[in-house]
Amino acid sequence: MNLSRKVWLVGLLGTAAVLEPLPFAAAAGAAPAHVLERSQVQRVLTAAQETSHGKATGEHLAIAGKTVSVPDGFGGTLTAVPAVRFPTADGYGQLVLFWHNETLVGSDRLAKLPSLGEESAQIKIVAWGTGYVTVRCWRYRPTDPMYAPSLTPEDVTYRWTAKGLRASAAVPMDSGNGLGMRLGYLGLTHAQVLKVAQSAVEYGSQGITGERLQPFGKVVTVPDGFGGTLTAVPMVRWPTADAYGQIVLFWHDTTLIGSMQLAKLPSLGQEVTQLQIVGSGTGYVTLRFQRYRPQDPLVAPSLAPQDITYTWDGQRIVASAPVPRSASDDNGTMKLGQ
Repeated sequence: MNLSRKVWLVGLLGTAAVLEPLPFAAAAGAAPAHVLERSQVQRVLTAAQETSHGKATGEHLAIAGKTVSVPDGFGGTLTAVPAVRFPTADGYGQLVLFWHNETLVGSDRLAKLPSLGEESAQIKIVAWGTGYVTVRCWRYRPTDPMYAPSLTPEDVTYRWTAKGLRASAAVPMDSGNGLGMRLGYLGLTHAQVLKVAQSAVEYGSQGITGERLQPFGKVVTVPDGFGGTLTAVPMVRWPTADAYGQIVLFWHDTTLIGSMQLAKLPSLGQEVTQLQIVGSGTGYVTLRFQRYRPQDPLVAPSLAPQDITYTWDGQRIVASAPVPRSASDDNGTMKLGQ
């Protein structure tokens, strides 16, 4: 079943919802390069859904203890947020969630999103510094009750590397309560889309043109087939007098994953003259591109349009074909700024 959703809900997380930054402990002598907002964390905690042996319990997550932000060693910030299932009467069922800059990268379990993995009964952040956070995990024998682990605790250090978050060891097995967390629907907001559009910079054959991007047309959000969502947002270079110079940007949940050109970020690739979203369903969005002969004017493409389907495969977006060349050799190229 197709699911289309307009996402221009400014009131959902508008200026009133931009709360104070999270209180954090920072690495000695270094201020974090990016500050994660409390509202960004709270959206993830609220969207978390607990399951017990595969069945939903109705519990979510809440912040539990000291949040730590450290420089990642590459010019960004790694933030660790301890969380506990909520509501709770005993304080058991804990995870540490990690953000790189403003993007959730997972939990201490290093589970593949949208899963956050199995909860631990008790864990605690015990050390941190540039590029790393250390979490102490309590260890149980199979017969231990949750309140009385009898094995020595184990410390696991999480480091930010050029290939992402890495752990020094696997999180030790817990008491076998079968509780796990996964993310539910994280709605993409108008403000998040505009932030990307306004940071885009267009380059033409003579250098920077001064134009950026503006959302236009139908925005489509579909289930990705793996518990998350795929959103396609058509954009046009802005300001524009002719509405040529178009591009579609894709988000997975609330993370920008690139454009229909599949260019490596921060590049968004070359714009095309005209395109349109013409189909969608679970895990895919189909775009229609106008095709030109070399002598065609921009207003009159003479070749049959080409449809390209973009599919989420669980890790990335995959295109059924390359984007056709447009009519002009002077098409702009978009790149994300700061």
